[in-house]
Amino acid sequence: MRIDIENKILIPFLLLIIIPTLMVGGVFYWNSNKLLIESQKNNMANDLTHVVHYLDNFALEVEEGNLSQEQAQNQALKYLTKSRKETIMVYDQKKGLLLTGAEPQDRSNWTAQTSVWFENNESKINAYIHYPKWDWVIGISYDTKGFAYELLEMQKYTLLIALIGIIVAVELSILLAHNISRPIKNLAEVCDQIAQGNLENKMSLERTDEIGVLSRALHNMLERLKENSKKLEAMKKSNEDILRCIDIGIIAVNKEGGIIGINQAANNLMDNNYVVDENDQYVGELSTLLMENLHRTVTTEQPVHNIEWKIKDGQSTRYLVVTTGLLRSEDGGSNGAICSFSDITQRKKVEERIERINRLVSLGELAAGMAHEIRNPLAGMKTSSQVLLNRLKDQTSNKNLIEGVLFEIDRLNMLIADLLNFAHPRPADRTYVNVVEIIKKALELTENELEKHNIKLEVSVETKDTMAYIDRNQMEQVFLNIIINAVKAMKAGGKLSIKVYKKEDSMFRKLKVAFSDTGVGIEHENISRIFDPFFTTDPGGTGLGLSVVHKLVTANEGDIEVTSKVNQGTTFIIGLPWEEVHPLEEENSHH
Repeated sequence: MRIDIENKILIPFLLLIIIPTLMVGGVFYWNSNKLLIESQKNNMANDLTHVVHYLDNFALEVEEGNLSQEQAQNQALKYLTKSRKETIMVYDQKKGLLLTGAEPQDRSNWTAQTSVWFENNESKINAYIHYPKWDWVIGISYDTKGFAYELLEMQKYTLLIALIGIIVAVELSILLAHNISRPIKNLAEVCDQIAQGNLENKMSLERTDEIGVLSRALHNMLERLKENSKKLEAMKKSNEDILRCIDIGIIAVNKEGGIIGINQAANNLMDNNYVVDENDQYVGELSTLLMENLHRTVTTEQPVHNIEWKIKDGQSTRYLVVTTGLLRSEDGGSNGAICSFSDITQRKKVEERIERINRLVSLGELAAGMAHEIRNPLAGMKTSSQVLLNRLKDQTSNKNLIEGVLFEIDRLNMLIADLLNFAHPRPADRTYVNVVEIIKKALELTENELEKHNIKLEVSVETKDTMAYIDRNQMEQVFLNIIINAVKAMKAGGKLSIKVYKKEDSMFRKLKVAFSDTGVGIEHENISRIFDPFFTTDPGGTGLGLSVVHKLVTANEGDIEVTSKVNQGTTFIIGLPWEEVHPLEEENSHH
């Protein structure tokens, strides 16, 4: 435990006062106790002498014939019993113990004693005398337990004066220690507050001794420190403003790898994020990998330029571009490294969307050409088959074959219609529409399928503004396709959750509609291909459903995202253009 300077001065003074006082008091107490015991022994010896004189009177009566010895002894015992009660003892060498009281511990040398002798035990003093005429030993006892009280009573005024003296000495010691230590403690407090950053302390400069010289020197140093601190604070604030305003994460380290600077953007980007490879396999914590690249840059002095990382933040995926460089001093030496990294997720999404649209446009043009080329021969084949069917009315087996050919021709026509609808959908007729009403309509159309497959439904609307600027019929087709796909993924039952909510940022205002099922999910390698035409994992599907969904959502200036885990389920999130609609505008939109 740390002892301050005042206590360091005070404690020795108190010890110099208290220890001698206790020693003198102890010696005084011991001496007084000894004197009191000696006085008590003298009193006991005098008492025994008086008893002996009294017994001599009875012995004289026996010698003169006035009393027999037995009578004299009985009267003597009555007197001693009445006067001394339990504190007196009388022992007859022939008859034994006559009165019990201060019985001696050693009886071997009774008759050899010619004067008073004493025996001490833990709490009593016993005095004995031998009366040879009757061969008696007479003893009396005194209890020493009351000595302490008697001593205090005798010396109470002396103790009171000593106590007052000690209190006065202690108070004087405290006052002396305080006066000596106060200026030193004041200087120490000023230094402690300066260390904590408080430079506005005022010190007393009136003293002319060594403490005064120290105070003036500290005052001058404090003034210079204030001036330099203001300059550093202004420079620091300017740098912090610059780092805080940019959205690029920046981390700087020294040559030992210790962080010497990090901005808020870097903290936000590193918060609970980890890096994954192209197959979403865990690579490492983002913060750990950034520090490893910085350490590698410091040790090899080779910077890293524009490497891209894929990171996971919970269920969402983002992309970062990372660059490192060396921190150099004025002489060109390396002092550490700096790393800058920024979020390029939006740029990647735009690039992927453009790539997908270009791919779909190319496929759409190809599909349209193929559809036109296939439809013409199919029309001739269907006409010829219908003629043959009319001619073979009575031939059942041949009729069944022709009917099968017509069924397949009709299926091909439907596929070609889907291809043409995908390649050249009608332009979106966009108006302000309540998205919740479209969801209700789609659920009414699929109600039987949901009940048939024992699928529980949960709809959550987390915003009052559910109006979107979209084509009602096209969006109903989008919702129907997604719900039907969810039903196919949950043939053994499950749960379909639909959530409507708003999402706003500095660039976009979107009304989000999320469809989440608990079905079989989609393999990771298939997620990037589900919107491609003719891609399907359903043996009975054409692979055009989600392609049409993507095209219709894009035609309505929306976007669509998908996340999925095998055997856990799939979530489609559709973002639609959202606006706050005035009641009059909303009424007109319904008209």
